[in-house]
Amino acid sequence: MEHINNMFISLTNSVGSISKQFGLSDYVSDTTFFIIFTIVCILLIIGIVSFVSGKNIIEESKNMIEKSVDMIGMDKITNEFDKITGGNKNITFTLYYVDWCPHCKSIKPDWDKLEKDNDLKHITITKVNCEENEAIVQEKNIEGFPTILLNNNGKEEAYNGGREYADFKEYLQTV
Repeated sequence: MEHINNMFISLTNSVGSISKQFGLSDYVSDTTFFIIFTIVCILLIIGIVSFVSGKNIIEESKNMIEKSVDMIGMDKITNEFDKITGGNKNITFTLYYVDWCPHCKSIKPDWDKLEKDNDLKHITITKVNCEENEAIVQEKNIEGFPTILLNNNGKEEAYNGGREYADFKEYLQTV
């Protein structure tokens, strides 16, 4: 069993190196890249086995891949994030917080006001309680609170500006 664990750790490190080498780590997390890499490897193995054996094992393999994706939970993470953000793929401005953080407590009234601002209806403004959504926290690599991320047409960037309503609104009007 230890041999398998060592092999898995080695493979994970290799995949992380590949991700960084090709500059993909700027766009997807190592975990996401590893999942995609694993699925591609499974598909490659399926193709080789099908070719060598002369059998069409695609349908059997499809069920295996679906079970793998279910085990990984990627679809659940994506669905949960879509529920929180309203499924808006264009522009989302998300506050990641925890209830016990004093900085988070002070920012929430301004954030609530921002969520209700009619001038910003084209932007999905939402908040995620990180204690209730740990899978999203891991996927997004949230390490400190509060964290604010802007997702503009698939490109995600951290917001590092002021922490008051006027600062948020001014920033969002430039997006």
